[in-house]
Amino acid sequence: MAQNRKTHNFIPVAVLLTIMASTPMLTFSHALHPESIDRCAELILTPSELVVIFQVILGINPTDQATEKLDADNDGKITDAERNRFVEEISGQYAARQRIRIGETELHLQSKLGDVYSTIGHNGINCLRIDIGFACPLPDEIPRDATLAFSYEDLNFKNNPGWKQITLAAQNGVRYEGHVPYQQYAPFDYEIINTKGFYPSTESLQIQVYISQSSQSEAYPVLLPEKTNIYQEKPTSGGEMIVMGCVFLFGVVAIAAIYFRIRR
Repeated sequence: MAQNRKTHNFIPVAVLLTIMASTPMLTFSHALHPESIDRCAELILTPSELVVIFQVILGINPTDQATEKLDADNDGKITDAERNRFVEEISGQYAARQRIRIGETELHLQSKLGDVYSTIGHNGINCLRIDIGFACPLPDEIPRDATLAFSYEDLNFKNNPGWKQITLAAQNGVRYEGHVPYQQYAPFDYEIINTKGFYPSTESLQIQVYISQSSQSEAYPVLLPEKTNIYQEKPTSGGEMIVMGCVFLFGVVAIAAIYFRIRR
């Protein structure tokens, strides 16, 4: 009987520990990957311009690497000059790795504005977020009042796991035909990981677009997303994550020890 009682006592503890240890990994497996990078590219197409709002949330190791580049003089403080220099450099890299074509014409994005700041990711880890607003006027050589092939491919972060989403908004008489995956979800709507068990992984888009003639000459406004979940302290480093993991495991062991002591 004593052995059965111990066995029965152990079962709920084992189940509890298994749930505590496995749930974060199952729910946020890509987020806890040290090389994860989440990206959403919001495309806005008008008869005269293409705007791309490029949003990036870095994981543990990419945040460490970006923080080192941000703090160029290694004094532990990020100045406006350092921030602007980083945004300018990273904008050029991101733009060069985006392939966009309408009909026979290839488009080249130009950075209009950008920002980088610390935020809390959906995994509860303090990380860096980068938002860049790109734009490109549509050349006159692109036919108007015609249906053309439209393709977009993002070659950034090809080897990094994480949320990869592309959305498209057709404005001012532009229409499109074709499938835009995950168009119904808001950028970084991590709740779908809990409800659907997956996250977007779209790296390219191929559809048909109808571009009308337009007398509007005003450029479409390039606006960055509102900053959310901003965390003002320095991003959590990989070493700090190891310490946090050890503390978590110690807590699990302590709970188990207390439980067994009470059940004796």
